[in-house]
Amino acid sequence: MKSYPALTPRGNGRSYGDASLGDFMVSTMQWSQKIILDQDRTILICAGGLLLEQLLAFLIPQGFFLPVLPGTAKITIGGAIAADIHGKNHLYAGSFGSHVEEIKIQAGPGNCLTCSRNHNKDWFFATIGGMGLTGIILQAKIRVEKIETAFYHQHTREVHSLPEMLDAFSISPSESIHQLGWINDPNKPNRFGLFSRNKPASIQDLPYHQRDNPFKTTPFRSWNMPVYAPRIAMNPMTIRMYNLYHFKQQIKLNEKIISFHQCLFPLDKIQHWNRFYGRKGFLQFQAAFPAEGALMAIQELFNCLKTYHKTPFLTVIKAFGVTSGGWLSFPIPGFTICMDFKFSKDLPVFFESLHRITLNFNGRIYLAKDALLKREFFNIMYADAQRFTNFLLENNLKFSSALSARLQLTRT
Repeated sequence: MKSYPALTPRGNGRSYGDASLGDFMVSTMQWSQKIILDQDRTILICAGGLLLEQLLAFLIPQGFFLPVLPGTAKITIGGAIAADIHGKNHLYAGSFGSHVEEIKIQAGPGNCLTCSRNHNKDWFFATIGGMGLTGIILQAKIRVEKIETAFYHQHTREVHSLPEMLDAFSISPSESIHQLGWINDPNKPNRFGLFSRNKPASIQDLPYHQRDNPFKTTPFRSWNMPVYAPRIAMNPMTIRMYNLYHFKQQIKLNEKIISFHQCLFPLDKIQHWNRFYGRKGFLQFQAAFPAEGALMAIQELFNCLKTYHKTPFLTVIKAFGVTSGGWLSFPIPGFTICMDFKFSKDLPVFFESLHRITLNFNGRIYLAKDALLKREFFNIMYADAQRFTNFLLENNLKFSSALSARLQLTRT
């Protein structure tokens, strides 16, 4: 084992930070991508290198769906497990790891093992949200859901304040409700934001001409951002103009039936959308807070925006329910907020202020989106951080990444 370099497991490279970067990256995307579906047990067995969009193309025509999906379908199953991704229905469904029954891992040469909640438990909970540092995820057994249609009924309404936004989230005991709060401009009280609730559409919800084939959808027409935007293209004024346009468009038609593409994967509408931010790109801040302190925490974050004269391009809020049990899993019961910022020289200092506020309110930063968190902050935010590092050492695991080196999770 000592003669092998430290490998960095990599899916489709959609992490916003440095989680999938390293000197020796290895991906399973070109390997065999077999899928087995047990319709009676609603259990799926698939390869770790399979993209979510490939899996959905297999599942939906048969009337099945993944219970948890992020804002893009262009990540792998292995990446979804390693980041323990969450969707807009976390309050109802939990994170992706909550629906994983079993994982097969290549932990080293000649060391291939299977783990679950009852077998090799430490391996299982270290791998759920473990950022790929326990090994290459070869295969997973996942619970899937039956669906009536591939459409969602969306209701959108205006909210006028942050307290009203947080109060709008509610748990549904019977169906997977996807809820999202979108904030127009945290620095401006006028036209504060929108709250949307999406629930799976029944066949009766569909227009007559669609009821004979309720799983057939037309993917929205995606277009490509061919070049990087000029440096001055994105500034506070253009950001506000875009958000105001979005606000008016969404509130215009507040009740509608939309496809799962439109409902769940807005990021996939524009290929290379990150080029809007110019060659230096952007960073996303995403933090989760316990419910009881979330309102004050988010208000403090907004005050920090004013102090640093920052205007995020995108600001959204989601509610979190129960955790998956993964040692480094991000979601905690409460709320999460994410904000996108065009890169600038002062962004590291600004982000450290945001991280300190997060720490003060017992919150934590999402590792899959992070690029700047410091080790000392991480140790406090994640109670099982040392347990995770000890596990890697005890099992002589030689996987690493730029993120793990920055947070000193691994020693290579």
